[in-house]
Amino acid sequence: MDNDAQRNIAFNRLGGAAALSAAAAAGDREYKPLADALQQVLNHQMRADDFTEPGFRKDLKAARSLCDRL
Repeated sequence: MDNDAQRNIAFNRLGGAAALSAAAAAGDREYKPLADALQQVLNHQMRADDFTEPGFRKDLKAARSLCDRL
C-alpha cells in the first residue's frame, strides 16, 4: 500500500471517529470531552496536513487517553 492510500485510510478513520464521538456526545455529555478532543485533532490535521507533526501527535495522544477512560 502506498503512502497516499495509507494517508487516506488514516484521515477517513479520524473523520469517522470524530463523527461518531460527536453523535455520542449529542446523546450523552460524558462523550463531549472526547468529541472535542477528536475535533481538535481533526482541525489540527487539516491545518498542518501532516500526521507526523508533533502538535498533531500530542493532540492525538490526548484524545486516545480520553477514549481509554470511557
